[in-house]
Amino acid sequence: MSLGSLKRITIYVDHVDSAGDFDSVRAWLSKWEGQVRVHDYSTGGWEHTWDVEAPAEAVAELPEGWLCASAWSTPEIFGVSAAPVTSLKG
Repeated sequence: MSLGSLKRITIYVDHVDSAGDFDSVRAWLSKWEGQVRVHDYSTGGWEHTWDVEAPAEAVAELPEGWLCASAWSTPEIFGVSAAPVTSLKG
């Protein structure tokens, strides 16, 4: 994995009618285990958000509708400074 290709994203899904999207995110996280880093996870019951650093190849697999703006993924919109993307090396 190229460290230059890490992306900072926020994933949002809900499971009001079905847990399918939630289960799909969990499967994606398992598939990319060791190559993605979850910095934060929160839930409001039916709503789930993950702040993640991931390779561009992993991000490309996600439906665009799951990606959302946040202080984590798009700090320029929220007027905050972004911390640098961290290395996945131990």
